[in-house]
Amino acid sequence: LFSWGMVSKTLQFSVFAYISTVSNLILTKTDQLVLSTTLAVSAIAIYQAGAKAAEMFMAFAQQLPDTFSPAAAHLHAKGDKVFLQKLLINGTRFSVMIATPVYFICAFYMEGILRLLTGDKVASPETFWIGEVLLLWAYMILVTQSVSKRIFMMCGHERKLMWLGVGEALLNLCLSVALVLHFKNVVCVAIASLIATTVFGWFYLWPWAAREANLTALQLARTVLFPIWLACVPQLAFVIVGRFMPWFDFRTNIFLFLGQSALAMGVGAFCLWKRALTLEEKQMLILKFSHAGKFITRRFSPV
Repeated sequence: LFSWGMVSKTLQFSVFAYISTVSNLILTKTDQLVLSTTLAVSAIAIYQAGAKAAEMFMAFAQQLPDTFSPAAAHLHAKGDKVFLQKLLINGTRFSVMIATPVYFICAFYMEGILRLLTGDKVASPETFWIGEVLLLWAYMILVTQSVSKRIFMMCGHERKLMWLGVGEALLNLCLSVALVLHFKNVVCVAIASLIATTVFGWFYLWPWAAREANLTALQLARTVLFPIWLACVPQLAFVIVGRFMPWFDFRTNIFLFLGQSALAMGVGAFCLWKRALTLEEKQMLILKFSHAGKFITRRFSPV
């Protein structure tokens, strides 16, 4: 039952997927090389300290999108295009729903996060702004690319994704070198990554995802972004108050920072429950939590 055609298709997919992976590696790991060759090795330490918050956010936010690749491959093999469209829309929506409250907390409590991650009591201005820019970069990746790229890769679009990845990596590299040589500032490397992701994410991948979902780019945004952002407005007001009120100064007290973050997360979760979830989704979550509670009760109850 050996088939050269099947081997060729598998090899072709593997090559395109590998090149896409290398492009992502260039996109995320060449910043240190650019800094060490254009500024100084000491600039890498400043950059790494600011990048820790974005790395933490990325590790959390990518958990849900990572589960969509096997489902997309299965649905594509079945030819279920309708369910693939639902997976694309709802997958993006729930990924943004989970990540947005965390993004607001990280963005407004950046000093506290950097102090917790690095141990420095006061972060330098460059470290702070690198953290903010890279955090926004990570959020842009989640919104515009994380779900759609994983689904498209499993649906026969690996060649196009490869070229988009190569283009984004090259644009990032060229912008990084040009901005650093001109401004002599370590923050420029982070800004270059943000610009490259914004261009390819919003002007290429987002319209492509909208077409696959039989929507316009604005209709897709109205479906998966605007309701979540509106639902998070109370949480945004809460973190702004906590950020700028002197008696809530979390920068000098790690316990006050943790307490405010927990309260802000609770406010965000409550607002999303009330405003962003449909009645069917609420009932489904209640049912799942009740089943999980019953299982835990049976598991740990005395015999």
